[in-house]
Amino acid sequence: MQSIAALVATRNRAGLLLQRTIPSILRQQRSPDTLVLVNDGEEHPESVHTALRPLCSRFHVELLHNTRTPGAGGAWNTGLQWLTDRSFDGFVALLDDDDTWDPQHLAANLRAACASAADLAVSGLRLYAEGQIRRRVLIERLLPRDFLIGNPGWQGSNTFVRLSALNAISGFDEELPSMHDRDVAVRLLNAPGISWALVPEWTATWNFGTPGCLTGPSPGKLAALRRFLGKHGAHIAPDDRRLYFERAQRLFGFRQTDIEQ
Repeated sequence: MQSIAALVATRNRAGLLLQRTIPSILRQQRSPDTLVLVNDGEEHPESVHTALRPLCSRFHVELLHNTRTPGAGGAWNTGLQWLTDRSFDGFVALLDDDDTWDPQHLAANLRAACASAADLAVSGLRLYAEGQIRRRVLIERLLPRDFLIGNPGWQGSNTFVRLSALNAISGFDEELPSMHDRDVAVRLLNAPGISWALVPEWTATWNFGTPGCLTGPSPGKLAALRRFLGKHGAHIAPDDRRLYFERAQRLFGFRQTDIEQ
């Protein structure tokens, strides 16, 4: 039987952990075998520890502190290292601390991955913004080019990947302040021998605009756009490079000259 580890990185958002993350994990039709919660900020209040105690009777719960580079990449890598050190052999499912999974999320992704003997599965991630659900098209293909230009819908909370596949690409880039999803997608899809499957249903919700989220105009986003381009730019065709800059200006207000300097 394939094992699943739920991996959550959190930073100073105890309220969201209690209101969204923990209840979302508890509702899963197929519970994870392990929950690794990595704290990238201040000490959790006692309310978080109290909420986690009932979970311990259902699966293993591990609370860690980010021992690597501050930020989501370092926090996720802290969790991946903990799993690797304990010879975990299975899938890692990420959940951002402001997002939610539908009850069937883990079961649907595991079923799709096992049916295709795949190393990763990607299901639909709906968008919730300004008090309403916004329609998004389900992903119909996974091509590195699409993630070099933008993101067609594979992000943090619908990431479901074998630990061995993540280790094969050395996990997350800790020098990226954001855009981890696109970077990991490009590297996984370009890695030899790594296969994928698509889940043709919505199983998770991305809550856009939560205070403290990594999506939106910020110095960190500009730094990420620069690093991503420096890292992958040689593989971006000229026309696609233009689309990369157009998207950065449309969504975040950064001009090509801002990114290239």
